[in-house]
Amino acid sequence: MEFDSPVFGRPLGLDGLHRAHRKVAPRPRKTILPPDLFERYAKMDFWHHLPDSPAFRIVAEPKES
Repeated sequence: MEFDSPVFGRPLGLDGLHRAHRKVAPRPRKTILPPDLFERYAKMDFWHHLPDSPAFRIVAEPKES
C-alpha cells in the first residue's frame, strides 16, 4: 500500500512529508535546515544512547499562574 497527501505538506514547502511507500527503506532527501544546524543535529544520535542524551526527556514545563 502506498499513500500520498500533498495537500498537507506542499503549502509548508515540505512535499512528500505525508508520503508512505510500500517498502520501508532509507531515501536520501535534501534538508531544509541551515547547514550549521544540520551538522549539529546529525551528530546527535540520541536514539542510540537515550539515558545519556539531553533529548531523553523532553516535556513541556507548566505555565506559571
